[in-house]
Amino acid sequence: MAVVRRGVFSPKGLCSVANALDIYEVHHGRSVLRGIAIVAAALSAFFLFYTVRLLAVTSFLQRTRPGGGGAYVGAVVFPLLALALGWASYRAWSLRGKK
Repeated sequence: MAVVRRGVFSPKGLCSVANALDIYEVHHGRSVLRGIAIVAAALSAFFLFYTVRLLAVTSFLQRTRPGGGGAYVGAVVFPLLALALGWASYRAWSLRGKK
C-alpha cells in the first residue's frame, strides 16, 4: 500500500513523474540525476561509435548495398542521437546539487 502524502498525489490518486522524481531526490539526494547522466552518456557513446562504424563500413556512404537507403538515414539520425544524448547527459550532470 502506498503512503499518501499531502501534495504528492492528485485528487484521482495518480502521481506525476515529476513529483515522483522530486520525492526520490529529497530522500536520496541527486543520485537519480547522476544515474540518468551516466546512462545518457553511455547511449551517446554507443551512437557515436555506431556512426563511425557506419561510415567506415560504407566507405563514407560510397559503397552501400542495393536498397541500402537506411545507411543514409542512419548517417543523419545516429549523430543527432549522439549529440542529443550527450547534451542531456551534460545537463543532468550539471543540474546535480542545484535547487
